[in-house]
Amino acid sequence: MSIRDRTDEDTELARIWDEDEQARDIAEEAFASLLDYVDVRASSWPRRRVLDVGCGTGLLTEKIAPFVKEVVAVDTSPGMLAVLADKGLPNVELRCADIDHAVVPWSGRFDLIVASCLCATLPDYRSTLHRLAMAMGPGGLFAQWDWLRDDSEDDEGLTLDEVSTAFWGAGLSAVHIGHGFEALVDDGSLLVGIGMGSVVG
Repeated sequence: MSIRDRTDEDTELARIWDEDEQARDIAEEAFASLLDYVDVRASSWPRRRVLDVGCGTGLLTEKIAPFVKEVVAVDTSPGMLAVLADKGLPNVELRCADIDHAVVPWSGRFDLIVASCLCATLPDYRSTLHRLAMAMGPGGLFAQWDWLRDDSEDDEGLTLDEVSTAFWGAGLSAVHIGHGFEALVDDGSLLVGIGMGSVVG
């Protein structure tokens, strides 16, 4: 499926998401917490590549893109990617694909891979994380933000133990796995967990 396959309804729903204050706040908090561990504004980053998986309308992509060589933005929704395309970010390459497929929709290695509110929704989080880790060069960093849940299987999200186990299985050295920030959702709030892992070697 390509961006051209979108429907007007898909694109309109994506525009509503892009303008949602809560979604924008989550992207703002995620970017701020990323800077606590890797400053993409540093002088070395204009030569580096970033992969944003599950990028949506690019709320996080647009914060990172000004400081790096390239962002490859991947999402399954043509409507979401159409909204991101309309932002006209010159160094952002769009890919409409499902990252759970064996054939990855990108080439080359990345210095940073980000995934915001995605990993908890993956059918096989561990397997996908292993493939993402293989897309990073030595010293590359993976960063994810997801709803935190307790040990109850009824709740959405991931536990910190699940993130830690997945990192270990993917060969990532944990830089930080823990509580991140509270996100306002509808009439309440949810705790967002952060997982930061690096490729050893």
